[in-house]
Amino acid sequence: ACAILIYVQMDAVARDMDRHEDLRTTVAVHGAFDSYLNALVEAVSDEGTWDEAYLNVVVNADSGWMDTTWGATARLAQSYDTVVVTDQVGNVVFGESADGALHGSIDQIYPSAAVMLQQLSHAIDATGDASTIGNYAEDKDGLLALAAISIHKTGDAPAIATDKRRVLWLGA
Repeated sequence: ACAILIYVQMDAVARDMDRHEDLRTTVAVHGAFDSYLNALVEAVSDEGTWDEAYLNVVVNADSGWMDTTWGATARLAQSYDTVVVTDQVGNVVFGESADGALHGSIDQIYPSAAVMLQQLSHAIDATGDASTIGNYAEDKDGLLALAAISIHKTGDAPAIATDKRRVLWLGA
């Protein structure tokens, strides 16, 4: 009887240890995903807060400039493998991925991007053009991290009018 009691207690302890290890693994995986998404949000913030980008995207839509800067980086697929520039409602102005050019609207490419675009618009209304958003989305190839910002000048530039807004999306 004593041996059965010890066996039952040891089994309960082992299951509890397995549960704690599973929780630790889950927390570690969530932490890795969060770190990855945060790095992409930082990258979109750096790429979207840039006077040259503002001039070559918002002031003059220079697709050649967008291709030689962001498009070339996306094709190399090092820090991100997808770049999309949209207008304020999500229509693609420029899009490039490691697989080729992207066209249409951002929500056709990433269905969850419509909600993200609304979130970005609300964040810009609340705190200004430097607002960024990031989340996970799905496309035909599966899950990816997606981040966006309204392209704007560095410093204390006036807010960009909604109808002139160009949104930079980075995906990885």
